Amino acid sequence: MTLLINKNSQVYECDKHNHVVVDKNIDAKIYVESVLSSQLHIELLSNATLSLYILSAKGLDYTSNISIQLADCAQAIIFDIGLLKDQGKKSFSIELLKPKSSVTYFGLDHLTGLADKKTDIFIHHKAEHTYSNQSCRGIYAENAKASVLSKVIIHKNCAKSQASQLYKSILVNPQAKNIIKPELEIYNHDIKASHGASIGQLDENAIFYLCSRGLTQKQAKNMLLSGFLSNITDQIKEEEIKTRYGRLIENTLKQTIDGDFL
Repeated sequence: MTLLINKNSQVYECDKHNHVVVDKNIDAKIYVESVLSSQLHIELLSNATLSLYILSAKGLDYTSNISIQLADCAQAIIFDIGLLKDQGKKSFSIELLKPKSSVTYFGLDHLTGLADKKTDIFIHHKAEHTYSNQSCRGIYAENAKASVLSKVIIHKNCAKSQASQLYKSILVNPQAKNIIKPELEIYNHDIKASHGASIGQLDENAIFYLCSRGLTQKQAKNMLLSGFLSNITDQIKEEEIKTRYGRLIENTLKQTIDGDFL
């Protein structure tokens, strides 16, 4: 079923659609807070803008393939948020087909229990002056695990394009696992590109400092973890969704800290 979006600033659920077209010069928002369709194809026409919010927090095992094609000057902003026992498997295939098209992918995980999230991201720069940016933060507790394969391909005819990948995660328990594989495949040298990944634990010196200023251990850890994830949530412009997601993340952090997983 195809959904044509041709009105500005409308909010849509696309659970019942597997093909979405955002018309020229339209600013659209799509929220998905249940299982995605197994196949979802999105087209952004000239000068279209899409904010796509995906929230997975129900612990369901599902597989989704999301493909996005962008025409000239089109922009896609994706927030992919996984909480609690998310076991989703998502594959993104994004094509920047025309000049000045761009995609920004924000990923946020706070996984617990037996969560097992897998994400594959493939971004193809197929025109000059195209832009992609990925910024992700994850916290993994108990036996949670997640893997991310992110590959950006900048094709031969894509001069003056830019691409960046930055992934950071914190492992709360020794049993938690996070596998991160950012890759760049470049066929044109007149571009700017960077990638990086880091996996670590909470900074004990920072915890000690905050406790010396009067905070309890739990308060200090909560402040550090909240600040770590706020790098992503601060990018959300819609206040209603920012508040809603903020409360969900706060509740998940509270479960982790009060459950003595830290």
